[in-house]
Amino acid sequence: MRAGRERPPPEAQATDRLTFGRPAPESSLTTPCSATYWTTQVRTRVSVVERERATGRGGGRPISLLLAAAVSFAATACREPRPSERVALRLGPGHFAAVRQAPHTAVAAIGEELREVPFTRDRETVARLTNLPPRDGVVRARLRIPGDLADLPTSAFVVSLQELSSPAQKVFASGLAAGLGWWTVRTGWRLHRHSRDRERAKLVVAVSPRDPAASFNLRLDAFRPVPDVLESEPFDLPAGARIEVGYGLSNAAHAAPGATTDFLATLRCRWRWATVLHCGRIDVRDPQARGWQLATTTIRLGARGCRLRLQLARSTRNAGDPLWSVPRVLAPDSRPEPQGAPNLVLISLDTLRADHVSGYGHFRPTTPAIDRLLIQGGTTFTDVSTTYPLTNFAHLSLFTAFYPAALPAKGTLEAHVPARTLAEALRDAGYATRAITEDVLVGTAYGLGWGFDGITEHHPADAPTRGVRVFHEGARYLRRHRHQRFFLFLHTYKVHSPYAPTAAYRSLFRDAHEVPEAVAAVVPQQYRDDFDRYDQSIREADDLVAEFVQKLDRLGLGRRTLVVLLSDHGEGFGEHGLPGHGFTAHQEALRVPLVFRGPGILAGRRVDTPVSLVDVAPTVLELLGLPPLPEVQGRSLGAALQGGSVPVRPIFFEWIGYATCGIRLGMFKLLRNRTSHSIYALSSDPSERRPLAAFSPTMFEAALHDYEIEGARRRQTLETSGAFTEEVHVSPETQQALHALGYVP
Repeated sequence: MRAGRERPPPEAQATDRLTFGRPAPESSLTTPCSATYWTTQVRTRVSVVERERATGRGGGRPISLLLAAAVSFAATACREPRPSERVALRLGPGHFAAVRQAPHTAVAAIGEELREVPFTRDRETVARLTNLPPRDGVVRARLRIPGDLADLPTSAFVVSLQELSSPAQKVFASGLAAGLGWWTVRTGWRLHRHSRDRERAKLVVAVSPRDPAASFNLRLDAFRPVPDVLESEPFDLPAGARIEVGYGLSNAAHAAPGATTDFLATLRCRWRWATVLHCGRIDVRDPQARGWQLATTTIRLGARGCRLRLQLARSTRNAGDPLWSVPRVLAPDSRPEPQGAPNLVLISLDTLRADHVSGYGHFRPTTPAIDRLLIQGGTTFTDVSTTYPLTNFAHLSLFTAFYPAALPAKGTLEAHVPARTLAEALRDAGYATRAITEDVLVGTAYGLGWGFDGITEHHPADAPTRGVRVFHEGARYLRRHRHQRFFLFLHTYKVHSPYAPTAAYRSLFRDAHEVPEAVAAVVPQQYRDDFDRYDQSIREADDLVAEFVQKLDRLGLGRRTLVVLLSDHGEGFGEHGLPGHGFTAHQEALRVPLVFRGPGILAGRRVDTPVSLVDVAPTVLELLGLPPLPEVQGRSLGAALQGGSVPVRPIFFEWIGYATCGIRLGMFKLLRNRTSHSIYALSSDPSERRPLAAFSPTMFEAALHDYEIEGARRRQTLETSGAFTEEVHVSPETQQALHALGYVP
């Protein structure tokens, strides 16, 4: 029977452990985890609480306990799958009294995965230098380290660079995407400190400039170390709960060779001894140990007044940057299945314009699986506008239900900004939350990771493989978490430029005669090849979605999972002069698909009333029976999903430019900038070829005035809640992906 059980790979495996032997001492950790003094770890489901109550003391008899463990584990192997689980408690910063709190729980990265951490790591700028020329492939800088930071190990420091290669790049970096050019340097730098004066230092960074004439801006920052001991406030454990503890080592490349770090988690409830839940060791020489490690212990009987203690022991001061993830208490979900809140899967196909989805009327069969599995099985909104045809702004609107005028001007939701997100609402309602994205502008650097237990950020520099890892890992997540209530967010740049379908799809849609005259009249010949490759990429993305949704249905999750498919913005092919997106708000860049499928949602229904991406989060929360986000600008579309109607209201949007703003009032649309405006009647002119020259914008003025005043008020509230950083710092892989997608030169 055990042979038939699925077993995930080691890097993602959560194991139940029980520790036997002596209880943990009250003093700090001084003995290595490998010593028999600490533990004999057995894969089992025997409860620590059961052991304490059976023996009446902290120790117990090892032989009898091991025998009991073996019997219990054998019985567990034959048992039915465990009941549905919920996240009963997260021990975040608020549960550790000595930890400073922020509106959002901080996240930290190890490799490609980020997790919430139970502390806020203060980042302090040591030095900022500008216009440094490289010599022999190296940038050198002499600097002084403040006295209170001088004794930090090298692994506590972070180096960031910005390449200044041309006047155009400098203009770009100072305008729309100020800060996109900064990336964090993981390897290839050394900090040499004076032997007698630790404040004097020389920084040497290896660089590979794209332009031989380039210079660099440089920043050196320091993170204060994680406390060696974190102890939680008292909490209660429900019966049958599992405690999950995650830990790992960041910045291992700058640790001392052979350095090790021991991670000890102990639990003290209302009994005599603190009990070891897990003790793990990470050696910087072991590449397999450089990801996040997870350990889970089952507590069969409930307990009250428990405290979790997390301790670190380093073999040397420069042993890397040890991290704990937020510990979680997983408990059985006792609510009956029909009344239980369903799961949520949110799929964002970046850059997918609605009129290129065959279920929305495209002349090519680009999305047969989406049409069959989602559109025919759910409710489709046919007239959905993004809030901003740029990825980070649009996704921030999606997760916060705010229009761009109310969001921070940089399109970044920093830790101190008190804007609650959809993921945070679901996390606090007991959902396991996970994001698997392709990074770049949908990453934690822009505040899109708040509320997720874990985030995996793949880097889409290799265009043909985009989407593959996202959906395959998403399917694995479904299998491993099918017993929990979960929120899974999937994002891919599969249909983003440069369009690069794999060989199996390049022969599709190549017949020029199949292109209708109406399309040929508005798409210039120079963009026809891109037009075809774009459709081929959509067809390939459709197959990825199909495989994922079919996996969800085969696991029996379809009847209790809400699936939402959408895009952040569309894509132009010269219909109004410019290709791509961001610099225009015509329908090819603004109109996106939006489909809901799940329990209680009418199948095959189409809703034609204009709506916005800001309406998605309020709709999802209503469908899941959860309270709405506070003071949002979006409205729930729940009534339409049950057969009702959606009231017509003003829909707002913006785009790149000087004082740009647009509005939809029913089928009328206004595009306005500082010097001009255009008005279209989409009912008679869906391609926006004939602006209404004699039509006055008076009917839009009151709504636009209210939008701008309300947006300015909300933005001021957010931006005065704390000090904003001047740049967005990303990883080298993200910087490479930004270049591949055309966001930076």
